[in-house]
Amino acid sequence: MIKERDEFSLLNEAPFTASDRMLVRHLREDWSESNYWILIAAAFCNLSVREGHTYFDLRTPQLGSASVPKSWPVWERWIDLLKASPLVQNEGETLDRPLVLSGDSCLYLEKYYRYEQRLAEQIRSRCGKALAESQEQDPVDRAVAQGFFVITGGPGTGKTTLALRYLDKLLDSWEGTRPARFAAIAPTGKAAARLAESIANGVSRMELAPERKEALLSIPCLTIHRLLGSLPHRSSFRRDRKHPLHYDTLVIDESSMIDLPLMTRLFEALPESCQVLLLGDKDQLASVEVGSVLSDILAAAEAEGASLAASVERLSKTYRFSEDSGIYQLCTVSKEGDLEGFTAFMQAPSADVRYHALAAGAKRVPQRLLELGVERHRLLSEAPDAQAALARLGDSMTLTPTRNGPFGTIEINRRVRARIQAQLELAGLPDKPIHGEPIIVLENDYELELFNGDIGLIWQEEDRLIACFENSEKGVRRFRVSELPRYESAFALTIHKSQGSEFESVHCLFGPDAAQTLTRELIYTAFSRAKSELVVFGEMDTMAAGISRQAVRATRLAELLGD
Repeated sequence: MIKERDEFSLLNEAPFTASDRMLVRHLREDWSESNYWILIAAAFCNLSVREGHTYFDLRTPQLGSASVPKSWPVWERWIDLLKASPLVQNEGETLDRPLVLSGDSCLYLEKYYRYEQRLAEQIRSRCGKALAESQEQDPVDRAVAQGFFVITGGPGTGKTTLALRYLDKLLDSWEGTRPARFAAIAPTGKAAARLAESIANGVSRMELAPERKEALLSIPCLTIHRLLGSLPHRSSFRRDRKHPLHYDTLVIDESSMIDLPLMTRLFEALPESCQVLLLGDKDQLASVEVGSVLSDILAAAEAEGASLAASVERLSKTYRFSEDSGIYQLCTVSKEGDLEGFTAFMQAPSADVRYHALAAGAKRVPQRLLELGVERHRLLSEAPDAQAALARLGDSMTLTPTRNGPFGTIEINRRVRARIQAQLELAGLPDKPIHGEPIIVLENDYELELFNGDIGLIWQEEDRLIACFENSEKGVRRFRVSELPRYESAFALTIHKSQGSEFESVHCLFGPDAAQTLTRELIYTAFSRAKSELVVFGEMDTMAAGISRQAVRATRLAELLGD
């Protein structure tokens, strides 16, 4: 049919990809689905997952990257189509079908429906019954009394301090015949290293007996993938429901970064007796992959009469910044979407914040940003040794919301490298690694235990260049450059890649190419990476549009947790 060909033609254009077309072909050929609207809806479900949503709403279809055809059926017509389809099962049914209709008009790919259901079940089973009056207690006492607890707050609000008090109190109350088994985990290697550093700093400030300090410092700080035992070239883990972990308590940091499938697998790999403490900042970006688990949990806790309310502690007072800190003020107006306050601040920034307005119609990265990248390389390359150079990686970073385009990380890194190569007379060797060059790993290598997002640097030892990464004990892990998984320069990072990290000085670039995709979560996450200095390069109209736009993901986890 011509109409069918016309409707299907949209799948040949961006943002649809080969994976969407392969899914449609599979459902058509292997499941005998002949109705093109059902097949197109399945493609939209697949696209929704790539955008971070767990489902696609057939009644009110809205996606940031694509619009449905003008001839999209009315809801009454969808009801008939769904009933007749061999692909669709209704919520609560246990049929083995690839699509699930849930919550009236929410169409899921079956596995994401199951992930959401299973995680909700896991969390609910750990919460138990929390007394309303327990909300008046010390949050550590409340956390110790429950199998599941969440501490949320921005940078420097004391999340790690409360977590250490929580672990200390659990050790006090431990009555087992064997030593208690605790672990602290984070989504990335950098976040795990930062967690270990935060724990060490926190323990040093606590008035505890030496043996208790030693017990807290001995708690392993791992990535989630390492904890679960990643299997090379597979999406499964050694630890799962049938082969659970053996821990009594698990502290999970940077939980806003953890996607729905990974969080589900993590919870299912824990024994029922294991207590779980989540730490995270709900105002940061949600996970790169599907879901918004931390935000959903907190939304469920805010509902009237919610049983989860007693399982959440929200921290607002920051100990990193003084109340008159410009970085703190800018972070606050950004996350609250206060456009008037944001605009007023940027017109008269404070001593720790500087703003450089991009010229109207700017098409290139500001020269000053490139100079900062070259200067950063000089400071790294002149460090006395690799360990000292790795310690300097946290001194400064350039952040931008985009990877591609004239203001993206690829372009910034390319141009900074070109300047350094010209200075070192390496212009004829564009791909040659450079001594002192910061790098970021782009894919997981489970054998080397290098993971997507790990940041290291190239270092020359004697007559050879090697790649160096910091381990959790502040030591140096050395690799041949040739054995590294895929990597690239890290003079600049995307804001997504910077999550779980912090830097003394942060330089943010918001070019006009980000005008349609910038959100307040992106801006807040970028600003909150800075500890001492924040320098902003950008167009005010672009940033104002971002502050006014909030990222919302379509999920039903909060609803499931509130039932």
